[in-house]
Amino acid sequence: MTERGGGAQQSDEACAAATCIQKLYRSRAARKLMVQLASSVYRRCYDANTGHSYYCNLRTGETAWDRPKIFGSGDAPTYEDNQPVTAAESMTADNKVDDEGNETAPVANSTEAIPIAVSKFQLDKDAQTKIELTKLEGLVLIQRQAQAKADLERQNRKQVHWGRKQWDKKVRLEHEANRAARLQGIARDNKQAIQDLLDGKSVRTTSVKPQLESIREACMRGHVDRVMALLNEGWSPNAESAMGLTPLLAACLGGHIQVVQLLLQRQADVNHRHIVTQRTAYMEACQRSNTAVVRELLRHGARIHWNDKQGRVASDGITHKKVLALHELASGVWSPAAASVFPAGFRAASMALAFVAKCQRRASVDAKVCAVKAAAACRVDLHKKLIQAKVQFDHDVKVSQMQASATKRRDMATAADQRYDNTRSAILQASETASVALRRGSQARWLEEANVMTILAYCPRHWFDHDAQTLYPQQPNGKRLTAEHIQPTRKWTSASELMPLPLRTALAHTSADIQDMCLEYAHIDATHTTDVDAGVLVLATTKQSQATVHVTVIEARHLPRRSNRSLIDPMVRVRVHGEDGRVVGGQQGTEPRAGEDSPAWDHAMTFDHIPSIRCELHVQVVDNTAGGAQVAGEIRLPLRQYVDQNDHDEWHVLPPTLKQTLVEGSSVRAVPATLHLVVRFTHAKTLVLTREIAKATKRRQQLLMELRAYIQAHLTRVLTILDPPKQTI
Repeated sequence: MTERGGGAQQSDEACAAATCIQKLYRSRAARKLMVQLASSVYRRCYDANTGHSYYCNLRTGETAWDRPKIFGSGDAPTYEDNQPVTAAESMTADNKVDDEGNETAPVANSTEAIPIAVSKFQLDKDAQTKIELTKLEGLVLIQRQAQAKADLERQNRKQVHWGRKQWDKKVRLEHEANRAARLQGIARDNKQAIQDLLDGKSVRTTSVKPQLESIREACMRGHVDRVMALLNEGWSPNAESAMGLTPLLAACLGGHIQVVQLLLQRQADVNHRHIVTQRTAYMEACQRSNTAVVRELLRHGARIHWNDKQGRVASDGITHKKVLALHELASGVWSPAAASVFPAGFRAASMALAFVAKCQRRASVDAKVCAVKAAAACRVDLHKKLIQAKVQFDHDVKVSQMQASATKRRDMATAADQRYDNTRSAILQASETASVALRRGSQARWLEEANVMTILAYCPRHWFDHDAQTLYPQQPNGKRLTAEHIQPTRKWTSASELMPLPLRTALAHTSADIQDMCLEYAHIDATHTTDVDAGVLVLATTKQSQATVHVTVIEARHLPRRSNRSLIDPMVRVRVHGEDGRVVGGQQGTEPRAGEDSPAWDHAMTFDHIPSIRCELHVQVVDNTAGGAQVAGEIRLPLRQYVDQNDHDEWHVLPPTLKQTLVEGSSVRAVPATLHLVVRFTHAKTLVLTREIAKATKRRQQLLMELRAYIQAHLTRVLTILDPPKQTI
């Protein structure tokens, strides 16, 4: 009986233990499921203003400082994807921490776990359909509730806003009250510790309660785990105390490099100023001998030239040589030796530029090969065009020489020259374009290491920090306003357009003169005829002579004197006498000169409508006195001696008049009086034009030869460039 009673008691104890274990498992599984559901509905967010974290309902948008334990009607989590928790999962979760952050001890060993088979209900098709319809109705109801809630908030937005403000105020007051309570407790503990010290009791003054240590105190003491835990809870790495102390500033004061690195990784403001002293973390680090902290601050873009409230800079407080060397290295320009104390943007830029240089080198090699092939093909094509142009020019010249009239021959030859020269100029431009393309394609178009260093050396220390915040001008449509096309600083001009200016000007003037003379010749040939008896050109309709005499009186020398040996007041009169001795076309004269022995006039006269080549030109030097004009010298020039229609620039001797012979007697003048005249008699304008056209054509041909030699020299040079040696490819 005793043994049987003992067995029953053990069986009851085993059943009680199994029941307890099942209850613990079910409560833990339910608790884990609720934590998963709460994590899927509520998200933990960070408030930068207060430095605390809060929870946001992803379904309704509501916020709360604590994660709710009970779901609202609007949360409505779905359960079809949630799988039941097995016993193995519950046993592996024994060594984890709960939602309050406290570690829980395991209930039993894994060998003592009782496997429990989770039953699964098999629903028939009708029941499953009913469940789906119920879920859809529930979702529709939830949507209606959300819409009604939104409409209600819209209608009562003032009350909602006021309620939220009151809620925020209430939460803030609760936090302030809790903080005041914590401060009172700390003050009470401190007073108790001081009293214990006064009483002579043994007190561990170095012990610090981690749960009461703020983030700034942890940074000051170098407690990396506590700092990381506070940052994970949502505390800001820039949380500032009432006196302006930040965690980074506290870590720099303590010289803890690991804490500094952790804060900078969490986006701590490296250039945050103290609210009172206006000092930064870099200024405080420079006053100490911890070079690792100084280097880490410099790598994250610390400002090295800022002033504090007293007007001091970071270099004013440096006493350590290594810190001073780091500061001077960071104050200079970027170089590979100083890369460790420059912001990370320089390292990223150097890697990007190196990658760009590699791509540019590869593209430049490919472009050079393509440019050489294109240049060789272009050279062959241009040689063919040159040969075709020469053959066509020779053919055009032969055709022009076969024409009957000189005018047509001249016009066709001019057109052939123009076509040939234009073709060669176009070929020269094409060859120069190809040579420029070859040169540009053969150039080294990649960044060398020296180029990268030069580019980064021109960038200020905080260049990449400012560039990300630069506000670019925008267009009305919101797009960034950038230059669509950058005008080149230099414009390429073909050598055919850069021919010598005197050659280009002379060729243009000569061609224009030939054109004008040809037009004039054609007009005269159509409207004039030749009078064979008179030997002059006359109008075909009126038979009026078109012959002209151009006389230019240049100067006179050693003119005779008056009877009283005084100087005369000379002037020159010119007239044309016909075959019958009558004056033709009136008389013209120069201006008088007062008392001159060798006067100068440079006066031009023109006599039109000369009736015959047998007329004479009478030139008189007259003394313009008050009593009347007296002839001081006279010469007669027959126009027949000027029928060559050229300019005759001659000095003519003035024979003495009868009065001068009587006054002077038999004595002969030592130096006779002379008159300088330029005479041109034009009796047949067509002959003059023919001669001038021939001269101009010859001159134009010489200019064309010079032009073609100029173009040929450049063609030879450029075509040589287009056929580079094979070893340069």
